[in-house]
Amino acid sequence: MEVEGSNNARAGWLKKVGTPPGLTDVAICSRKGMLKLPPKSKVEEYRCGKARLMTMLEDPEDPAVRSIQPFLRAGRKWKVEEAFKLGEEGLIIKEVIGLTQTGR
Repeated sequence: MEVEGSNNARAGWLKKVGTPPGLTDVAICSRKGMLKLPPKSKVEEYRCGKARLMTMLEDPEDPAVRSIQPFLRAGRKWKVEEAFKLGEEGLIIKEVIGLTQTGR
């Protein structure tokens, strides 16, 4: 009975962490085979971090940071400034259009 309770607790914890349902105990307890994020989610995490940094540096209250105007490098395929401007434009369009009714 005690083993069953610990298994249920572990299953709940794994579900909360967000592991895939087909994950075995070997993958969890293995020392060499670490769980790795797929490349797409790593790229997404990188982009989110750069966008957050851009948001922080957009209108800083600190005069020293404002005078420097830092430049964020991201690479040749994806530019932080372009993505940031697209996001701002999307928010402006949403604000102009307002709430629309969908469905019933």
